[in-house]
Amino acid sequence: MRPRHPSEEQPAKNGAAKRRPRFALVASVGALGLIVGALAIGEALEWPFLRTPLQSALAEKLQRPVQLDAPFGVRLFGSLRLRSAQLVIGPPAAAPTQPNLVSARDVHLALPYATLRRLARGEFDPPLRVDALTVEQLEAHLLRDAQGRANWQFGDTAAAPDAAKPALPRFGLLQVRRGEIHVDDALQRLTLRANVSTEEGGAQRSGSTPAGLLVEARGSHRGLPLVAELRSSGVLPLVTGSNDATAKVPLRLDLRVGRARLMLDGQASDALQLGGLDAAVELSGPSLAAVGDVLGLTLPTTAAFDLRGRVRKDGNVWATDIAAAHIGSSRLRGDFRYDTASTPPLLSGTLGGERLLLADLGPAIGTSARGEQSDAAGADKAKAAAGRVLPQREFDIPSLQRMNADVALRLERFDLGTPQLESLAPLQGRIRLQGGVLSVQELLARTANGTVRGEITADARTQAVPQWRADLRWGGIELERFVKARNDNAAAADGTSAQRAPGYVGGTLGGSANVTGRGRSIAALMASLDGKAGLWVRDGSVSHLLIELSGIDIAQSLGVLVQGDQRLPLRCAITQWSLRNGVARPDAALIDTEDTTLLINGELSLAKETLALVVTAQPHDVSLFSLRAPLRVNGSFSDPQVQLDKTRIGLRVLGAAALAAVAPPAALLALVDLGEDDRQQCAEAVKRSQALANKPQRTRKR
Repeated sequence: MRPRHPSEEQPAKNGAAKRRPRFALVASVGALGLIVGALAIGEALEWPFLRTPLQSALAEKLQRPVQLDAPFGVRLFGSLRLRSAQLVIGPPAAAPTQPNLVSARDVHLALPYATLRRLARGEFDPPLRVDALTVEQLEAHLLRDAQGRANWQFGDTAAAPDAAKPALPRFGLLQVRRGEIHVDDALQRLTLRANVSTEEGGAQRSGSTPAGLLVEARGSHRGLPLVAELRSSGVLPLVTGSNDATAKVPLRLDLRVGRARLMLDGQASDALQLGGLDAAVELSGPSLAAVGDVLGLTLPTTAAFDLRGRVRKDGNVWATDIAAAHIGSSRLRGDFRYDTASTPPLLSGTLGGERLLLADLGPAIGTSARGEQSDAAGADKAKAAAGRVLPQREFDIPSLQRMNADVALRLERFDLGTPQLESLAPLQGRIRLQGGVLSVQELLARTANGTVRGEITADARTQAVPQWRADLRWGGIELERFVKARNDNAAAADGTSAQRAPGYVGGTLGGSANVTGRGRSIAALMASLDGKAGLWVRDGSVSHLLIELSGIDIAQSLGVLVQGDQRLPLRCAITQWSLRNGVARPDAALIDTEDTTLLINGELSLAKETLALVVTAQPHDVSLFSLRAPLRVNGSFSDPQVQLDKTRIGLRVLGAAALAAVAPPAALLALVDLGEDDRQQCAEAVKRSQALANKPQRTRKR
């Protein structure tokens, strides 16, 4: 055989070289086809062999047992879509005796891969996204202890306890045919059992519940019974977490906690967070504070109330327009914004209204509201019977550090709680709550053609003993109009009607008070007062009868009663008091008329509620049958004892008796008071009070 020439072997090598790339291409395409085919088969079969490794992976990331029962299937294209006859997520590994977090039957779950990546990294804040979850039957147990550790927290719950609201997942679609949710929240003192059912879409299946969402719950909150019902005509928009106005659906909520009731009727786009809420609101209860506890707001303790208005929610901001609020006999209105994104949350707005009665704020200042029947009210009565007048009941001071506030006060009238005093109309100011310090600033009130200005502050950063400060000034107040008591004797004298009778005192009232104190009740606060307080009257007048009776001038008093009372011009009326540890002593206190000068000395104890005052009358005229002597006011606030100085009266009576034994007409001489006329006393008292007012005040160290 003839050997091949090298030139003849080259075509054979080239052919083999050409066949190798074709084979590689065919092999690659074949392998890819096999992979695609395997994936297609796996997708078609729904990867049944992934059930065990998926259970293990989820259990490792969630740190709790996970069970997926057959029939089981999962699809991987686009997102993770899982179906299981039963899904069980057990309790945290740290609390294996707790009930299962979730037990669901006939489950279909869709998770985006972004959620899976966050699960792999252990990221759970912000809340995870769930594209879809449909469940035929669901039972869930949500538990949280007093330290804020919750079983719905995944990862290391001990390292970061959740003291706020639960970070539940956000859903694109949620359908629960039949559900039962148990909540036991020690942090909020909330326990409830809720039945939940949803049916999405306008058409409903035969025998199914109406389309929409229905939640019915019963339980307790802070020891009070709780009943709630939530209804909506559609559920899909309510669980997307969207604030899109076009996605809103009708929603109605009826919540009752004890005697407090909240009703919402409107629209919302998020059932879990009430996002996009726009609804009419009705709120009622035994006290604003009771409802504030439920809503997480710091509100004062008041009489029973009922308010109506409209509430809206945009993101983290709640806006409320209160058209009418009835608190006891008070009639209020207002508009408020509550921003939960601030730390702490911030309440702002305006509180106004037709009238506010002091009595309706009674529980907040330690007294009982009108018609209130309670153990505390009974205790107040018992203490009053024991000789106490100042309210002993502790203020119901909420946690002032739970939120901040900046609210304008615009009241048309503030009723002082007695028909004998003119109301403040209007009353304006600014209520601020910052870091646990509550203050009423820029206070301006008008009454009887006069004004009251100042500021009141309560520092409750130390809840045990709140610190109080008041800096008030008043002036231009017409006494005869402000004090409504009428002098019927004067009316009888000039023939006017009782309605047109003059008052017992007249003139223009002014004064100031700058005091500090501490305590959780009015009694404790008054018992600790330090500072200065004073008042004065200019261009005044006073009932002649009051002046004569204060000195026990028998002749002139009888004459006034027979002839009718007359008004005496006040040349001077001034009093300046120093307070130290609840004991008040007058630096200067006198009332000077053309007829008599009254001087006041002694002290009164706000701590012991006792009186030890001496009123001395120095007449400027001459009167027969006068037993003038110092008038002593002793005893307690609840039972004051007013009596004359018996020693001085006894000396006068004995003198009269001795003279009567010699010559009966001479007995009258012992009862004649030739009077004193020290017209410099008032000027000196004014100078002294001015010097005291201008003297720098020392703050007593506590």
